[in-house]
Amino acid sequence: MKIKIVLSALSFAAILYAQPKIFVEQRTFDFGSVPEGDKKLPHTFLVANKGNEPLKISAVRTSCGCTVAKFDSVIAPGKTGNVTAEFNTSGFTGHQEKIITVHSNDPDSARIQLMLKTFIKSALDVSPKWLNLYSDNGKIKGVVTLSASQADMAIKKAQYVLSNNTENVPPIAVKTTVKSKGKPDKDGITAYEFDFEFVRNVSKYENGRITFETNVKQKPSVEINVAIEPKKDVPY
Repeated sequence: MKIKIVLSALSFAAILYAQPKIFVEQRTFDFGSVPEGDKKLPHTFLVANKGNEPLKISAVRTSCGCTVAKFDSVIAPGKTGNVTAEFNTSGFTGHQEKIITVHSNDPDSARIQLMLKTFIKSALDVSPKWLNLYSDNGKIKGVVTLSASQADMAIKKAQYVLSNNTENVPPIAVKTTVKSKGKPDKDGITAYEFDFEFVRNVSKYENGRITFETNVKQKPSVEINVAIEPKKDVPY
Protein backbone atom coordinates (compact mmCIF):
# COMPACT_ATOMS: atom_id res chain seq x y z
CA MET A 1 0.00 0.00 0.00
CA LYS A 2 2.82 2.38 0.90
CA ILE A 3 4.56 1.57 -2.40
CA LYS A 4 1.39 2.46 -4.33
CA ILE A 5 1.08 5.74 -2.44
CA VAL A 6 4.73 6.61 -3.15
CA LEU A 7 4.35 5.76 -6.84
CA SER A 8 1.15 7.78 -7.05
CA ALA A 9 2.90 10.74 -5.43
CA LEU A 10 5.81 10.47 -7.85
CA SER A 11 3.44 10.25 -10.81
CA PHE A 12 1.56 13.31 -9.57
CA ALA A 13 4.84 15.19 -9.13
CA ALA A 14 5.93 14.24 -12.64
CA ILE A 15 2.65 15.50 -14.06
CA LEU A 16 2.85 18.64 -11.93
CA TYR A 17 6.34 19.50 -13.16
CA ALA A 18 5.85 18.38 -16.77
CA GLN A 19 5.77 21.66 -18.63
CA PRO A 20 7.43 23.48 -21.52
CA LYS A 21 10.02 26.16 -20.85
CA ILE A 22 10.77 28.82 -23.45
CA PHE A 23 14.33 30.16 -23.67
CA VAL A 24 15.83 32.75 -26.01
CA GLU A 25 19.46 33.57 -25.30
CA GLN A 26 19.59 36.69 -27.52
CA ARG A 27 16.35 38.65 -27.23
CA THR A 28 17.65 41.82 -28.92
CA PHE A 29 19.32 42.04 -32.31
CA ASP A 30 20.95 45.25 -33.58
CA PHE A 31 21.45 45.62 -37.35
CA GLY A 32 23.70 48.63 -36.74
CA SER A 33 23.59 51.52 -39.23
CA VAL A 34 21.82 50.98 -42.55
CA PRO A 35 21.15 53.43 -45.40
CA GLU A 36 17.72 54.96 -45.95
CA GLY A 37 15.58 53.30 -48.59
CA ASP A 38 13.16 50.49 -49.39
CA LYS A 39 15.10 47.76 -47.60
CA LYS A 40 13.94 44.71 -45.66
CA LEU A 41 15.97 43.56 -42.64
CA PRO A 42 15.31 39.94 -41.62
CA HIS A 43 16.56 38.21 -38.49
CA THR A 44 15.90 34.76 -37.02
CA PHE A 45 15.70 34.37 -33.23
CA LEU A 46 16.53 30.89 -31.92
CA VAL A 47 13.85 29.70 -29.49
CA ALA A 48 14.72 26.69 -27.30
CA ASN A 49 12.39 24.47 -25.31
CA LYS A 50 14.18 23.58 -22.07
CA GLY A 51 11.13 21.91 -20.60
CA ASN A 52 9.85 18.33 -20.80
CA GLU A 53 6.62 19.01 -22.69
CA PRO A 54 6.10 20.38 -26.23
CA LEU A 55 6.34 24.16 -26.42
CA LYS A 56 3.43 25.55 -28.42
CA ILE A 57 3.70 29.06 -29.82
CA SER A 58 0.18 30.33 -30.38
CA ALA A 59 0.94 33.77 -31.80
CA VAL A 60 3.72 36.22 -32.61
CA ARG A 61 2.69 39.89 -32.73
CA THR A 62 4.74 42.90 -33.81
CA SER A 63 4.60 46.50 -32.63
CA CYS A 64 4.39 47.90 -36.15
CA GLY A 65 2.83 46.95 -39.47
CA CYS A 66 6.27 47.50 -40.95
CA THR A 67 7.44 44.30 -39.23
CA VAL A 68 6.18 40.81 -40.09
CA ALA A 69 7.00 37.51 -38.41
CA LYS A 70 6.79 33.78 -39.05
CA PHE A 71 7.50 31.03 -36.52
CA ASP A 72 7.62 27.34 -35.65
CA SER A 73 4.36 26.63 -33.85
CA VAL A 74 5.56 23.53 -31.94
CA ILE A 75 9.03 22.90 -30.48
CA ALA A 76 9.73 19.51 -28.93
CA PRO A 77 11.44 19.19 -25.51
CA GLY A 78 15.17 19.79 -25.79
CA LYS A 79 14.85 21.14 -29.33
CA THR A 80 15.21 24.58 -30.90
CA GLY A 81 12.84 26.40 -33.26
CA ASN A 82 12.78 29.71 -35.08
CA VAL A 83 10.98 33.03 -34.88
CA THR A 84 11.89 35.08 -37.95
CA ALA A 85 11.02 38.78 -38.05
CA GLU A 86 11.50 41.16 -40.98
CA PHE A 87 11.51 44.96 -40.67
CA ASN A 88 10.72 47.01 -43.77
CA THR A 89 12.69 50.24 -43.37
CA SER A 90 10.90 52.14 -46.14
CA GLY A 91 9.84 55.58 -44.87
CA PHE A 92 11.89 55.38 -41.65
CA THR A 93 15.00 57.26 -40.57
CA GLY A 94 16.98 57.58 -37.34
CA HIS A 95 16.99 55.18 -34.40
CA GLN A 96 14.35 52.44 -34.65
CA GLU A 97 13.24 49.74 -32.21
CA LYS A 98 10.62 47.15 -33.18
CA ILE A 99 9.08 44.79 -30.60
CA ILE A 100 8.11 41.20 -31.35
CA THR A 101 5.89 39.56 -28.72
CA VAL A 102 5.84 35.75 -28.57
CA HIS A 103 2.84 34.02 -26.95
CA SER A 104 3.28 30.40 -25.84
CA ASN A 105 2.00 27.71 -23.46
CA ASP A 106 4.91 28.16 -21.03
CA PRO A 107 3.03 28.71 -17.75
CA ASP A 108 5.91 30.75 -16.31
CA SER A 109 6.55 32.89 -19.40
CA ALA A 110 3.38 32.93 -21.43
CA ARG A 111 4.58 36.08 -23.20
CA ILE A 112 8.12 37.20 -23.97
CA GLN A 113 9.38 40.14 -25.99
CA LEU A 114 12.10 40.24 -28.63
CA MET A 115 13.50 43.37 -30.24
CA LEU A 116 15.01 44.50 -33.53
CA LYS A 117 17.12 47.67 -33.44
CA THR A 118 18.78 49.76 -36.12
CA PHE A 119 19.87 53.26 -37.04
CA ILE A 120 18.68 54.28 -40.52
CA LYS A 121 20.97 56.87 -42.03
CA SER A 122 18.96 59.53 -43.82
CA ALA A 123 20.25 59.99 -47.35
CA LEU A 124 19.32 63.67 -47.10
CA ASP A 125 17.75 65.79 -44.38
CA VAL A 126 17.23 69.48 -43.73
CA SER A 127 17.13 71.63 -40.61
CA PRO A 128 15.22 73.60 -39.57
CA LYS A 129 11.96 72.46 -41.19
CA TRP A 130 10.39 75.89 -40.70
CA LEU A 131 11.83 79.42 -40.88
CA ASN A 132 10.48 82.91 -40.21
CA LEU A 133 12.03 85.31 -42.73
CA TYR A 134 11.90 89.06 -43.40
CA SER A 135 11.90 90.92 -46.69
CA ASP A 136 14.39 93.78 -46.38
CA ASN A 137 13.79 96.03 -49.40
CA GLY A 138 12.95 92.90 -51.39
CA LYS A 139 15.96 90.86 -50.24
CA ILE A 140 15.26 87.74 -48.20
CA LYS A 141 18.10 85.88 -46.51
CA GLY A 142 18.43 82.82 -44.30
CA VAL A 143 20.61 79.92 -43.21
CA VAL A 144 19.82 76.23 -43.51
CA THR A 145 21.66 72.97 -42.80
CA LEU A 146 21.51 69.97 -45.10
CA SER A 147 22.80 66.65 -43.77
CA ALA A 148 23.69 63.80 -46.12
CA SER A 149 25.25 60.36 -46.08
CA GLN A 150 26.79 61.15 -49.47
CA ALA A 151 30.21 62.74 -48.94
CA ASP A 152 30.11 65.09 -51.95
CA MET A 153 26.58 66.44 -51.52
CA ALA A 154 25.88 69.64 -53.45
CA ILE A 155 22.83 71.78 -54.16
CA LYS A 156 22.09 71.91 -57.87
CA LYS A 157 19.04 74.19 -57.72
CA ALA A 158 16.83 75.93 -55.16
CA GLN A 159 13.57 77.78 -55.58
CA TYR A 160 10.85 79.46 -53.57
CA VAL A 161 7.18 78.71 -54.29
CA LEU A 162 4.34 80.70 -52.80
CA SER A 163 1.60 78.80 -50.96
CA ASN A 164 -2.02 79.48 -51.99
CA ASN A 165 -0.63 80.96 -55.17
CA THR A 166 -3.78 82.70 -56.41
CA GLU A 167 -1.70 85.30 -58.27
CA ASN A 168 0.16 82.58 -60.22
CA VAL A 169 3.54 83.87 -59.10
CA PRO A 170 6.20 81.75 -60.86
CA PRO A 171 8.86 79.93 -58.81
CA ILE A 172 11.60 82.27 -57.65
CA ALA A 173 15.25 81.23 -57.92
CA VAL A 174 17.11 80.97 -54.63
CA LYS A 175 20.88 81.53 -54.53
CA THR A 176 22.78 79.22 -52.15
CA THR A 177 26.34 79.47 -50.86
CA VAL A 178 28.21 76.91 -48.74
CA LYS A 179 28.90 78.48 -45.37
CA SER A 180 30.57 75.50 -43.69
CA LYS A 181 31.03 71.75 -44.02
CA GLY A 182 31.31 69.51 -40.99
CA LYS A 183 33.12 66.21 -40.53
CA PRO A 184 31.24 62.92 -40.92
CA ASP A 185 29.77 61.79 -37.59
CA LYS A 186 29.91 58.24 -36.22
CA ASP A 187 27.04 57.27 -38.57
CA GLY A 188 28.73 58.73 -41.63
CA ILE A 189 26.46 61.79 -41.87
CA THR A 190 28.01 65.08 -43.01
CA ALA A 191 26.32 68.42 -42.24
CA TYR A 192 26.54 71.30 -44.71
CA GLU A 193 25.50 74.81 -43.69
CA PHE A 194 24.24 77.07 -46.48
CA ASP A 195 23.44 80.76 -46.74
CA PHE A 196 20.54 81.40 -49.07
CA GLU A 197 19.10 84.53 -50.62
CA PHE A 198 16.32 85.46 -53.01
CA VAL A 199 14.35 88.52 -54.08
CA ARG A 200 10.67 88.91 -53.26
CA ASN A 201 8.91 92.18 -52.48
CA VAL A 202 6.47 91.46 -49.68
CA SER A 203 3.89 93.97 -48.51
CA LYS A 204 2.13 91.59 -46.13
CA TYR A 205 2.66 88.27 -44.38
CA GLU A 206 2.87 85.23 -46.69
CA ASN A 207 3.71 81.53 -46.56
CA GLY A 208 5.70 79.45 -48.98
CA ARG A 209 8.30 76.74 -49.27
CA ILE A 210 11.87 76.48 -50.50
CA THR A 211 12.90 73.31 -52.32
CA PHE A 212 16.57 72.32 -52.47
CA GLU A 213 17.49 69.97 -55.32
CA THR A 214 20.75 68.10 -54.81
CA ASN A 215 22.98 65.45 -56.36
CA VAL A 216 21.99 62.81 -53.76
CA LYS A 217 20.63 59.89 -55.78
CA GLN A 218 18.66 58.15 -53.03
CA LYS A 219 16.78 61.32 -52.08
CA PRO A 220 17.36 64.16 -54.55
CA SER A 221 15.46 66.96 -52.81
CA VAL A 222 14.23 68.35 -49.48
CA GLU A 223 12.12 71.37 -48.64
CA ILE A 224 11.43 73.77 -45.80
CA ASN A 225 8.35 75.84 -45.03
CA VAL A 226 8.86 79.56 -44.63
CA ALA A 227 6.82 82.52 -43.40
CA ILE A 228 7.81 85.90 -44.84
CA GLU A 229 6.83 89.37 -43.71
CA PRO A 230 8.07 92.91 -44.37
CA LYS A 231 11.00 93.92 -42.19
CA LYS A 232 9.90 96.09 -39.30
CA ASP A 233 12.03 99.00 -38.15
CA VAL A 234 13.06 98.50 -34.54
CA PRO A 235 12.95 101.75 -32.56
CA TYR A 236 15.98 102.57 -30.42
